[in-house]
Amino acid sequence: MWKILFGLFWYIISTQANPILGLFDPKCKIEYEDACPHRDVDFWLFTRDIRENPLKLNASDLHASDFAFKERNLYILLHGYTGDRDYSPNVYVRPALLDTEDAYIISVDYGRLVPYPCYMTAVENLPLVAKCLGQLINNLVAEELVENDKIHIIGFSLGAQVAGQTANYLKKKLKRITGLDPAKPLFAFASSEYKLDSSDAEFVDVIHTDVVGRGMLASLGHVDFYPNLGTIQPGCDNENPKDPGSCNHDRAPQYYAESVRNPNGFWSYSCRSWLYQMFDLCNDRKKVQRMVFEILAYGSANNREVLWCEFAPDECPQKNIEFWFYRNDSSSSPFLLNPLSLNDSVNLFRPRLPLKIILHGYNQNRDLSPNREIRPPLLYHEQVYVISLDYSVYTKRPCYYPWTVYSASIIAKCLAYFIDDLIARDYFARNDIHLIGFSFGAQVAGLTANYVKEKLNRITALDPARPGFMTTNLSEKLDPTDADFIDVIHSDPMFFSYLNPSGHADFYPNLEDFHQPGCPIWPFLRVCNHYRAPAYYAESIYSTEGFWSYNCGNWSYYLTHQCYLYDDIAMEQMGYHLALSARGSYFLNTNREPPYAQGQLIQTELNTVDGA
Repeated sequence: MWKILFGLFWYIISTQANPILGLFDPKCKIEYEDACPHRDVDFWLFTRDIRENPLKLNASDLHASDFAFKERNLYILLHGYTGDRDYSPNVYVRPALLDTEDAYIISVDYGRLVPYPCYMTAVENLPLVAKCLGQLINNLVAEELVENDKIHIIGFSLGAQVAGQTANYLKKKLKRITGLDPAKPLFAFASSEYKLDSSDAEFVDVIHTDVVGRGMLASLGHVDFYPNLGTIQPGCDNENPKDPGSCNHDRAPQYYAESVRNPNGFWSYSCRSWLYQMFDLCNDRKKVQRMVFEILAYGSANNREVLWCEFAPDECPQKNIEFWFYRNDSSSSPFLLNPLSLNDSVNLFRPRLPLKIILHGYNQNRDLSPNREIRPPLLYHEQVYVISLDYSVYTKRPCYYPWTVYSASIIAKCLAYFIDDLIARDYFARNDIHLIGFSFGAQVAGLTANYVKEKLNRITALDPARPGFMTTNLSEKLDPTDADFIDVIHSDPMFFSYLNPSGHADFYPNLEDFHQPGCPIWPFLRVCNHYRAPAYYAESIYSTEGFWSYNCGNWSYYLTHQCYLYDDIAMEQMGYHLALSARGSYFLNTNREPPYAQGQLIQTELNTVDGA
């Protein structure tokens, strides 16, 4: 646990928005001269005609010829810390607006007031920027160059907080302000006059993309959007592995710019708060709203349909749930089974062998996790048949909530009907069939138990998904009643999966560190821990060392070093060769890299470690 806390601390102090940086740097100065116009606050006017040669405005000497078309909208873009007129959000949003609309755009440049590493003084200088921007807007409206209701401020990071402070200087409230991941350092506990809030305009919409680091977690506007929970933005761990938080932060203006161009929109569902979402308490997930640029009227979704995320129709079989059949002698040439004509497949299932059914996770398919880890060693080392399901149409990013979760029971039902048919035709016996599911697929395996005619023999759950399945209703998630034997590997019990047991035998590799060796300790890179479950299971198929584990009652006994109370219980091998008689919670350590298995444990060492 201390490693995680240290990682969070190091992340906070190493970020560019760390207020401690530059505290004693002589170039970090507060600007006390607050008269507007100010030499360090520039306003650059862009239109389609002068997008490459913008016009520098003087707020005290505006010209009607520069704003000849009063019907046009005016967008005012405010950059973040260490930025300028060509920094985010300008680099993304300004081209998108000019490409799609004949509008006026003013990019405010106050880069000299917010240089690196002067975050603390940058925050102190923001009221000056807001005051000068307020003067410009008041003059534009007073001289009837722009209509007040056609002005829309779009601010990123510190710029979003400038937008909120600008409201303090305006004679008339603006129609709309958009905050793109408003800056958090030094604003989390600030009063409303110093930060963006819903009172600053008639409509305030906010996108949160880095709530763990640079951005605000709290809801600030009339509508607040949290793409990907506002934490880990897909792809950022690869784009900027040294500082993925910076990438997460910058995703907000990127998403907004895409929303300008994208006619489909970023559709989202309503939930009471971010915390309700974390604990899966969002009840009405079909109340959808389009995120960002062309947002619908607040509080109304007008019954619009989501355009690329799909709910699985309640029918079986269906074309989007596929069953791919693999044999030892044709592992590279799978056969797509038709559930309506299994009579034609009878020769495929001879001779009779055990059947392994593999269920993939979110944003995966039949050739991705856990198939890519587990299917090759199964077909190489074991005499088995393998069926890999593919329901990727319903599990594609970013459609997890509510579409993927709502589709889980339909996928499970179609799988159950398929299994019942295989047994009824005597292609397989009940005891021949073993379901192996990863993440979302592990929950599908559990839900399948609600529909099969005969109880399942064995389910292996690899880090079963927690988001969307935090419920006390056992029929809505994986639980020990779903099969004669369920073994579970918990490789990320703190985020993507559960800490509490879900099966008859639950394994917790490397629990004491709360992360898997070789994986980053940063909270936003926990996906590595999640994917270790299928990696460990795949290695267990052929490992000569074995993932030997010891029983410790439950995870709380393990963390309090009381495993000596259970040292009379036999050790077990986590994974494929686990004895079906195993019961309870088991613990083990692994290596940082393959081979992960450390082999047989020595009981006397175990007792010494646990203080017996």
